[in-house]
Amino acid sequence: MLGGRFLCAAGGFFMKAFIKKNIITIVGICISLCVVGYFCISTGLDSLADTILSLDLNMLAIAVLCMFLYWLLESVTLHLMIRHIYRGRKFSRTFRVAMIGQLYNAITPFASGGQPMQIYEMTVNDGMDAGKASAVIARRSLIFQFCVTVFSVASIIYGYSFFATNIPRFSILTIIGVGLNLIYLTVLVMLAESPKLTRSISNGVIRLLSKMRILKNPQNTRDKVEEQLKLFRAGNKLYDKSYVMQILNVVLTLVQLLFYFLVPYFIYRSFRLEGASVLLMTAASAYVYAISSLIPLPGGSGAAEGSFYLLFTLFFTAATLSSGMLLWRIITYYLCFVGGLIAMSVVKKKNTSEKKAVRSSRRDQDAA
Repeated sequence: MLGGRFLCAAGGFFMKAFIKKNIITIVGICISLCVVGYFCISTGLDSLADTILSLDLNMLAIAVLCMFLYWLLESVTLHLMIRHIYRGRKFSRTFRVAMIGQLYNAITPFASGGQPMQIYEMTVNDGMDAGKASAVIARRSLIFQFCVTVFSVASIIYGYSFFATNIPRFSILTIIGVGLNLIYLTVLVMLAESPKLTRSISNGVIRLLSKMRILKNPQNTRDKVEEQLKLFRAGNKLYDKSYVMQILNVVLTLVQLLFYFLVPYFIYRSFRLEGASVLLMTAASAYVYAISSLIPLPGGSGAAEGSFYLLFTLFFTAATLSSGMLLWRIITYYLCFVGGLIAMSVVKKKNTSEKKAVRSSRRDQDAA
C-alpha cells in the first residue's frame, strides 16, 4: 500500500518536472494536433476513413521516400562540410548528427534546438573541436537559409499572380513569409562575415540584459561570448576558399528542398487526383514553409496547418483536404520524431575510430 503511494507520488513528481521542462514543446504539439483534429472532424470521421482507405499506396510511398531523401541529402551536405575538415569522418556518424538535428528542430521554438544539439554530438561524442563544429553548423545553416530564400523568391516570381488572384490579401502573407526569411538570412550572413558588427550587437544585448537585471555578471558573459566568436571565426576561415564545395552544397540543398516541397504533390496524387500543376504545388509548399518556419512554436504549430489549408484548398477537393493535411503533417513533422528518436536510441559505441580520424586530421592541419 505504502509502496504504491510512493510510486504514485514519485511518478507525479517526475511527470510535473517533465511537463515544466518541456511545456513549450507540449503546447506546440497539442496546438498542431488540435488544428489537424478540428479539420479532420469537421470533414466527418467516416468520410476521412473512407478517403484514407482508398489511397494509392504507391504515391503515398513516394511522398514518404521524398522525406527520406530530404534527410539523406541533409546528411550528405553536412558530411561534405565535415569531411572538408576531418577527412576520416564516417557517414553513419553524420547521418546520426543530421537526424538529431531534425528531432530537436521539431521540438523547439524557431527550430532552434537542432544546431546546439548537433554541435554537442560532434564535440562530446565525436571529439571534434568546438569552434570547428560550430563553424560547420553555422555555415550549413547559412547555406540552408540561403536556399530557402531562393526558393521563396522563385515561388513569388512564378506563382504570385495565381495565388494573389485566388487568395484574398495574399500580398500580406508574401511580405511576412519572405521578409522574415530575408531578415534571418541577413543575420546569419552578418554572423559569418562581420565580426565587428556581431560584437557590437552582442555587447548591446548584454548591456540591455544587465540594465534589466537579467544578467548578474555582464563582463563574464561578454568574455564567454567573445571566446565563442573567436572559435567560430577561426573555424569559419576553413571555408573561405572552398568555393567548389560550397557551390555543390548549395545545389544539393536546392534538390533537398525540392524533395520536401514535392511531398504535398505526391499526397495529392495518392488521393487519385490529377490536373494540378506540380510547379504551382511546389510553390505553395515553399510558401507554407516560409510562413511557418519562423513561428515561435515547435514545428510552426498552428501556422503550418493554417497556411497549408489556405493554400492547398486551391488543389485538393473538399473531401480530401483535411486528410491531405493530416498525411502531410505526419510525413514532414511527426516522422521527424520517429527518425530522430531511432537515431538517438542506437547504441553509441566508443567512437575510437572516429576520434582517431579527428586526431589524424588535426595532425595533418598542423603539419600544413
